[in-house]
Amino acid sequence: ILPKLEQEIDSMIIGGKKNIELNSSEAYGKYDEKAVQQVKREEFPEGTNLEAGMEFMASTPEGKPVPFVIKEVKDDDITIDFNHPLAGKNLSFDIELIDVRNATRDELEHGHVHGAGGHHH
Repeated sequence: ILPKLEQEIDSMIIGGKKNIELNSSEAYGKYDEKAVQQVKREEFPEGTNLEAGMEFMASTPEGKPVPFVIKEVKDDDITIDFNHPLAGKNLSFDIELIDVRNATRDELEHGHVHGAGGHHH
């Protein structure tokens, strides 16, 4: 969860409703033109049909996965974007706090919330 959003939710009481506005710097950051690159089609697996909007995963030299989106395909030149899809956007959340519970052991181990009934990914 976004830190500013979590901070705002922490101030709510059960049953409360709130509209929370986050500017881009409080959400996913400003859009960075330096995160847009051009690569050659040969950088992708042979035979892959590439289209704008497709999502892929790259790896840093340390092996960390980094998602990116194809923005444009022009012959053998492929424009890719490593920005988060919501980078540069102000966000608005309509929140109703229905309940609060402690995280389960599995949620703490996985680092995210699980839906009703457990693990769903």
